Amino acid sequence: MALLNWGGFEFSIDSLAHDSLSRSWQADLPAQEVLNSNAEIQSTGLPTETITIKGAIFTAHPRVRTDQMPKLLRILGNMMVPQMMTLGTGETMGSWYLKSIQEEQSGLMKDGIPRKQELTLQFLRHHKEVIPKVNEGP
Repeated sequence: MALLNWGGFEFSIDSLAHDSLSRSWQADLPAQEVLNSNAEIQSTGLPTETITIKGAIFTAHPRVRTDQMPKLLRILGNMMVPQMMTLGTGETMGSWYLKSIQEEQSGLMKDGIPRKQELTLQFLRHHKEVIPKVNEGP
C-alpha cells in the first residue's frame, strides 16, 4: 500500500517509508525602504511552498533494492519536470519539483551495503494555476 506517490515513485513500507512530512508556505514580501518613513512591504510574486519528507530504507527487507530507490528519485529529479504528488488517502497535492536529496548510510555490512539509508527530500510546488485577485471593494 502506497503512503505517497510522486510521479512514478511510490513511497511505501516495501520501498522508501517516510516517517515525517512537513509542509511550509512563505510569501515573497520584500521591504522597500522609504526616505523618512517606514519601509513599504510589497508582494512581488506567488508564495513559495515546500514539502520536506524524511524516510528510511531498511535493506534487510526482502523486497528492497537499496541502490534503486535513491537512483530512481535522482532520475525523476534530473528530468526537471514537475510531478504530481498524491497522498495514500487519494488526496492530490498538485505538481512538485524535487529540489534536493540528502542521503545518509549507516550500519555498513561487510560487503559495503548499508543496513539503513536515511533520505531527506525537499520538494518545491509548481504553481501553474493563477491565483485570482481579491476585489478591494466598489
